[in-house]
Amino acid sequence: MSNKYIISDFFPIEELYSTLSDLISTAFKIFPKNIENSIDELKNLLRDDINCYIEYPYVEKVYRDSYYNYYSTKHNSTLRNCARISFFNNDISITDFRTVESNKIQNSFMGYMTIRPTLPNLIGRTMISPLAYRQNNNLYCLTNSEVVINGVRLTIRAFPHSSQDGETITCAETTIWSVMEYFGTRYPEYKPVLPSKIIAALSNYSYERQLPSRGLTSEQISYALKEFDFGTRLYALAENSQDEGEIEAYGEKEFKRLLGYYVESGIPIIAGIENDSLGHALIIMGHKKITVGDIDLTEYQPIEINSKNGIVYLYDYADLINDFVVIDDNMPPYNTIPFENPTHNYDTPQFEGCKIKNFIAPLYHKIYLEAGGAKELSISYLENFNHDLPGNKIILKLFCISSRSFKAELNNKVNIGVEANEIILSLTMPKFIWIGLFTNTGLLKQSKANGLVILDATETNIEDALILMVSPNGLITYDSQDDLGFKYTTYDLEINNFNIFANNLKES
Repeated sequence: MSNKYIISDFFPIEELYSTLSDLISTAFKIFPKNIENSIDELKNLLRDDINCYIEYPYVEKVYRDSYYNYYSTKHNSTLRNCARISFFNNDISITDFRTVESNKIQNSFMGYMTIRPTLPNLIGRTMISPLAYRQNNNLYCLTNSEVVINGVRLTIRAFPHSSQDGETITCAETTIWSVMEYFGTRYPEYKPVLPSKIIAALSNYSYERQLPSRGLTSEQISYALKEFDFGTRLYALAENSQDEGEIEAYGEKEFKRLLGYYVESGIPIIAGIENDSLGHALIIMGHKKITVGDIDLTEYQPIEINSKNGIVYLYDYADLINDFVVIDDNMPPYNTIPFENPTHNYDTPQFEGCKIKNFIAPLYHKIYLEAGGAKELSISYLENFNHDLPGNKIILKLFCISSRSFKAELNNKVNIGVEANEIILSLTMPKFIWIGLFTNTGLLKQSKANGLVILDATETNIEDALILMVSPNGLITYDSQDDLGFKYTTYDLEINNFNIFANNLKES
């Protein structure tokens, strides 16, 4: 077959490097140096039953944008076409693509990876399902993406990933692209963006030329996302105890909790990691599942709250999260990192000692109540309304969710109580709400809770933010405000121990 058009046979994952090397040398006319380690890292993570399929040439829109805006202007010639590797978890043949009645192709499809002619960083736009991995014990925020493989339209649920090419996009631009790709395929308010659009968004912020890229600061990343209609919030880790009172600088424990609230909300977070010699950006988009049976609350510092039955010790669910799932352009997708050592998977000395020094939360622009405020209000309402939750050790799980998703979960999976469900479903709510779930270790083992608070994410005033509170004793709703003060309605209802409902952070 002519080198101008290549379609491979299906081959096992073990042959990925050798087959890919042949393709690169044949199609790209370059020696595939420096890619063995990155390919082997991915191959070793994927299941043994994965089969691969290669198509060339493939027009990859992200690289083609970089090509026409940068690579085509260089004296030395750079190819404009890419190759695409598709992954399947069953034995597939070419004839299966022509069997319209069969769902075999879709059921077996595990995603794809593009290969760019940009040595040494060849891996381009990638969408691989976590289900393709040998180990899959995490919670993620994922999106659906459509793709046409050999004439068949397929859907994959994954998180966008790419390596940096080192010239038009560095780690910073890659994280912006990935976040916009995620939101742009999930919500109609946002659109995916190409590298040239990211450069244009930063043109008024930059004081020197933007190509070739020299990377971006956290402030520039936040600015770019704001230009794409996010209400961004930038959080920094306080360098020492004296900095904790400064604006947007937090002590390590609270900094980690704030990160946990947003990740639990299914919001992909751009984190800046640093040591004394370098800075790097990656996306935190999930966390490892918490093994409830291993929880020892004596390891954590609670908040003391006065209740009807004396002192109640309130523990934070975010403290239980330590291992986060990240999209790092230097690593295969869904890398797992401990908070204390985010570069533990790197074997290069220059990444030693890195810490997460800041993170950017890309919030919907009408979310005014940020995570720290939602936590304070949840605790305040619990204390002020003196709800009588059983036991003296309570766990608070806090996250943001759309009211539409919440009501759908409530209607389909959550039985707070027949009357309680109807009251909640009939309430008018803003587009986004904060949910504070109250549970304990016993209930958590059953994935259940016995109390919750719902807060208006578009409100910051303590008097106006409460929408609803539920405890074993009943339900309270905020009604209105007039000259006589704030009006609440109390319902004495039978309340069940109810399922801890999901948000956007789910299993694959």
